[in-house]
Amino acid sequence: MQKNIGVVSLLFATLIVAGCAGQFKSSTPEETVGRLAQERLDALLAKDLEKAYEFTSPAYRSSVSLARYKPHVAGAAGWKSGKIDSVSCEEQLCDVRYIVTYRTAFIKTDLTTQINERWINIDGNWWLYQK
Repeated sequence: MQKNIGVVSLLFATLIVAGCAGQFKSSTPEETVGRLAQERLDALLAKDLEKAYEFTSPAYRSSVSLARYKPHVAGAAGWKSGKIDSVSCEEQLCDVRYIVTYRTAFIKTDLTTQINERWINIDGNWWLYQK
């Protein structure tokens, strides 16, 4: 019985150490920004403009309200699909390229375009840069 408790304790300790190690695994800026950019793209595809707005920088949100932001991304309503094509980073800036498939009211066929965005690192957090 005591032998089983020791095995269970060792297994439990191993799981805890493995879990903690996963928490401290560092990711590259490209991986982090790629994940954030995909989350934002997914929000736009789901027409969740409030969630997409949360990815903009604090400075942008302090000067542009959600109501004023929505018309800037209204074109995303016609987006059918999208994916991250590339993420390229230098120091505190990352450039993200998306490939988006969309349809307009006037053209009844799917079209594909490339969209480029810039992300900036502010105090260790990555944000979508908007003018």
